[in-house]
Amino acid sequence: LDPPNRDVLVGGSPLRLTFQDVADLADGYALRLLELGLGRDDVLVTQLPNIAEYPAIYLAALRLGIIVSPVPMQFRRHELEQIVDLTGARAMLTVRTLKGADYAESAVELGKGRPLQVLCLGPDAPEGSLPFVPAALTTASRAALAAHVDALQVSADDVATICWTSGTEGMPKGVPRTHNHWIAIS
Repeated sequence: LDPPNRDVLVGGSPLRLTFQDVADLADGYALRLLELGLGRDDVLVTQLPNIAEYPAIYLAALRLGIIVSPVPMQFRRHELEQIVDLTGARAMLTVRTLKGADYAESAVELGKGRPLQVLCLGPDAPEGSLPFVPAALTTASRAALAAHVDALQVSADDVATICWTSGTEGMPKGVPRTHNHWIAIS
């Protein structure tokens, strides 16, 4: 469920997704991540607000063994450079704008000189970034995705995320967490 002011935050009407909607989005996003060449043990930095698509993005990436590294919206270039460089991130996913600030353009600037794909959630991606929309779902694409996920054999002991400390006494520090760790703390 999106916040009622989604249109002010990132544009578009607020979404209200069913479990089936989330499952379909996760499949579509997983296929899109594969199309972009991302796979097991690649790091995907995400700088996204709390919007309805975010859980589906997590589910898509984690099924593929992609390590999600979420960063707060208030992080700027200084923190993001360190995070991208330390993790060796292959891609960064963000929104075009949030409350009028242009996050996608900033990510494109950050990506210059780095092997970093900049992904912009939705179809309206600025130059230098790629639109991140779910791939089309067909019976064949779902079967191919299921076979791919089964063959990966992602383990509960694999790193799922790299979360970041607040950096109150210095630079933020990365905290790797496995799937098991997330289950244990939940």
